[in-house]
Amino acid sequence: MKLIWLSSAMATGLDWQDAEHRELFNRANALIEAMEKNRGKEELASTFKFLDDYIKGHFRKEEVQMEQLKYGDYLTHKQMHQKFVLTISGLKGKLNSLQEPKIIAEETRKFLSDWLYEHIAKTDKKLGAFLVSGQSHSKAV
Repeated sequence: MKLIWLSSAMATGLDWQDAEHRELFNRANALIEAMEKNRGKEELASTFKFLDDYIKGHFRKEEVQMEQLKYGDYLTHKQMHQKFVLTISGLKGKLNSLQEPKIIAEETRKFLSDWLYEHIAKTDKKLGAFLVSGQSHSKAV
């Protein structure tokens, strides 16, 4: 079952952040679709490659902006990113240790779904509101 992007619930108000979140959403859906066609194993490598790049780029952008604008929940947010990195690393490790790919694909799908609906719709939405107000304030000053 594909994930549904709920713009009003998930949009943060930052174009770059929303575009990157949508791409993560699309990649999760590609994995789900591949799993439905019994091609989850093949899609996992592509998903993990994307996630490696996403972690390096997207998380860094958020963290730099949080630091620059002195976001009060910076450390908590950064810890969530670190947990994401550790979870994905663990899933990749399972795949590399030749554990059952279908199980790993399902664990990855569940993790990404939870992340999208919990972290993005709540934590990043709050961050987005702060960053938008901070950017507006810094432009006005």
